[in-house]
Amino acid sequence: MRLSGILPALLALPLMAQQPLSIGLTYDSQNPKNQTLDSVQISAKTNSSFGLTFGYTPWTFGSSALAITAAYRFKGTSDLTVKTPSLSGATADYKHEYTALGLQVSWRKPLDFGFGLQCRFEKTSIEGKEGGRPWAGNTARPWLNGQIGYTFAPGGVSPYVALVAAIPLTCTSKPTTPAVDEATAQANQDQLAKSMAPQFEFGIQVGLRF
Repeated sequence: MRLSGILPALLALPLMAQQPLSIGLTYDSQNPKNQTLDSVQISAKTNSSFGLTFGYTPWTFGSSALAITAAYRFKGTSDLTVKTPSLSGATADYKHEYTALGLQVSWRKPLDFGFGLQCRFEKTSIEGKEGGRPWAGNTARPWLNGQIGYTFAPGGVSPYVALVAAIPLTCTSKPTTPAVDEATAQANQDQLAKSMAPQFEFGIQVGLRF
């Protein structure tokens, strides 16, 4: 095939995808990473929240498709417990939210399968029940995600349902620098919050393809 024939074919690829757009609502459950500092045990309960997901599929290759994805998770709050030899269980609030951009490869017949890579911009915070300065850490991490589901009556506007799961490919280590002054103490607090970012996510997603 001549170059003059290849170029129009490449330009037409975005037009080949069927039902190129999708929008979904997700309800997930995350497992925060618990930490131990000296004799202090810091653990957060499972964190759940709703989120929105969007997809645009410009290219299809036979039965597979490549999609550009975006997601937003609303802030979820769960209890965090701090235990020391002299303190049985003080509590605080553990909070997590994120926005994400990624790519996903999927197959739809007869079930929907998908695997992708996301860059998540996460915000993890620990806030005292009585107020005060929150310990907050922002980070950007790559996540590997997958899903299995079903699209009802493909064509036109079609509802779908899917089970989704994701794991991060990196994590932040807990603080090890001695808190010799207030600035270092605050930096350690923020790093601790960041180090407790989730290490697994599982959820259910419903939405529309059109």
